[in-house]
Amino acid sequence: YISSLKDTENVVEELNRKSGYIRYLLGNKIKIRKLPELHFIHIPELLF
Repeated sequence: YISSLKDTENVVEELNRKSGYIRYLLGNKIKIRKLPELHFIHIPELLF
């Protein structure tokens, strides 16, 4: 879960660009053989 009040499109784009690095860090922390790919999306319906 990530929260951003401004510029959500750029935040999502940047997270998707960095997803490989985030996946690498997660893989080192949880010691799993195959970690699924990470995809970040903005869901406006979750905002009240």
